[in-house]
Amino acid sequence: MCACQAQCWLTFFFWSDMMMEITTMQRFFFFFHYLVLTAVTQPLVPQAEVLRKQICDICMCSNETGVTTANCRNSNLNELELESAVYGDIHTLNLSHLNLRRVPMVRAPELSVLDLSNNQISDFSRSDSDVEPLLEDTPSLITNGPFENLGGLRDLDVSFNRLSNLTREMLTDLGNLETLNISHNEIRTTDADAFADLTKLVTLRLNHNLLTEVPSAISNENFRQTLEDLSLSANPIRALRRDAFSRLIYLHVLDLSRMELDSVHPNAFQGVTAGLQELYLHTNRLQTLSAQTIQGLDDLTMLSLHENPWVCNCTLTKLTRYLETRRNNINVLQLDSTYCTSDDGSKTYFTSQEIDAFCESFPLEKVIPAAIGAVILIIATAIIATCCCKKRRQLSVQQMSPDHTNRSTINMETSIRQSYFQRSTLSPDDNLSSLEASTRSEHIYCSIKSQQPLVYTYADARKPENNLHSADGVEYQNAVCPKNEKHPQSPKSDDGYLVPSFKQSPTS
Repeated sequence: MCACQAQCWLTFFFWSDMMMEITTMQRFFFFFHYLVLTAVTQPLVPQAEVLRKQICDICMCSNETGVTTANCRNSNLNELELESAVYGDIHTLNLSHLNLRRVPMVRAPELSVLDLSNNQISDFSRSDSDVEPLLEDTPSLITNGPFENLGGLRDLDVSFNRLSNLTREMLTDLGNLETLNISHNEIRTTDADAFADLTKLVTLRLNHNLLTEVPSAISNENFRQTLEDLSLSANPIRALRRDAFSRLIYLHVLDLSRMELDSVHPNAFQGVTAGLQELYLHTNRLQTLSAQTIQGLDDLTMLSLHENPWVCNCTLTKLTRYLETRRNNINVLQLDSTYCTSDDGSKTYFTSQEIDAFCESFPLEKVIPAAIGAVILIIATAIIATCCCKKRRQLSVQQMSPDHTNRSTINMETSIRQSYFQRSTLSPDDNLSSLEASTRSEHIYCSIKSQQPLVYTYADARKPENNLHSADGVEYQNAVCPKNEKHPQSPKSDDGYLVPSFKQSPTS
């Protein structure tokens, strides 16, 4: 009994002896007042007892295979009680389902696994004023961060909480962490350096959050060399950009299922071609997928494509053909139930031979060369037609030129003949000169009449007015033009002159 209690009892009896005439109601009032004073002055004995208890005294502990596990699940412990407990060599600590609103400051240097799932934690950071020392001789447990005293922690589970953002400060002092589960939260954004201190991280669970794109934080230079397992499942991500995972060169498992994917760039997985073994794309909104997307994944052994609204087309046919060539290496989950839908609503399963028909309607590998050949043929035809037109134009010009020459020659012919007949009317003594004039005139006429070499024959000087006849019976005027192209070289006589001649025009 404390001094305060003794004083209350003495006061009560003193007033009872001195005032005998107090009524029963008054006595009851003084007794109730005593009880209240006793309760207020009662020391914090239960709290002091908690400070001295081991964690196994307030939680269920087990030791299997030499590893001590403390299970405080559903124990109704609050943050203060957890922070004041002594953890000793506890290896695994389960603090799930405790309705915690912040991360308790646990002093457990040997702790390797911490489960904080299914609580109400919205932030990892906290200030020194959140908790006051329980006793005057008890130092404050608040330090720089909630995980400062957990340097050996390797597995942290904070799933099913209320986290909305990830910063570097929230994950400080976790340099040895290998597995981080932040699934089933409300995370919308992550800082670019949120995982910068997690240099040994191997497994990262970000599924079932509110991310709308692949966070750039996962490609941080510090841990991209170690990350092997990444889950972004059940986030409202609609598209995978080019090189979305370019720096995760050692990634083995990538879960992109149950999202809202409707577009995947053919080079989205270009950076993970070295070692990706499992790729999950089921339960999305994909209608088509290029075979190029997975052609470079040489180590791929597991793939899921089911529960997507695939549309039957040639691109999808090429994908199924590629999977057929690697069926001994890639296990496509639920391939027998994976199908595409054609324009008429009919279903065609990926394993069916009928899916090949969608490339027959669009044989690009045949259509493109044929189209190129057709273009070349059209160009060649156009060139040939142009050349022919030019040739015909030249021939037309050549055909029109002789006609023009003929018309000019007719006029010249009339002039020459007039000159010839005028000279024919001269005296007999002038016959020789007249014949010479006729010869010269006929020479000019024959040169204009034909572009062929001049043809010469002998004209009778004694009867120049008579028409001569050739050996083949063709009548010529003044001279005979032989049909052969050889110039006759007969010796000149006194009665004949070698003159150029031409065939008489039918209209003459």
